[in-house]
Amino acid sequence: ADHIVLLRLLKTRPLFCKLFFGSFAVLLASITGTHAVERALGLPMESDHRTSTTQRARRLARLPAKQRRKLFVWELLVMLSENLLFASFVHGMPSGLPVCDDDDDDDEKKRKPSKGEPACVVDSDHR
Repeated sequence: ADHIVLLRLLKTRPLFCKLFFGSFAVLLASITGTHAVERALGLPMESDHRTSTTQRARRLARLPAKQRRKLFVWELLVMLSENLLFASFVHGMPSGLPVCDDDDDDDEKKRKPSKGEPACVVDSDHR
């Protein structure tokens, strides 16, 4: 919920919001899919503290390659959607903030922020 508040507070551009919510939906679906595959194969979940990594690896090694590949694809989808979720949030945060060019050119007019708008975010491309 705090992420959603920040998206609105920082006026994050719609593209980043769509990426954030879309990747969140894919993350939820892929976690559910991963757990379903693990249950179907009789594997303990990776987060199960009662089973060591070594025990899980041994059980995985005994599975046919097709089943291991299926689990790999689901786990890969978890990782990719999780990373997209993070990237869309972090890169989207400053997207709605006004940008100031701080190179001190006398001939440039600086736009004054409207009421409730942050003063500016320094554009690092001009340094």
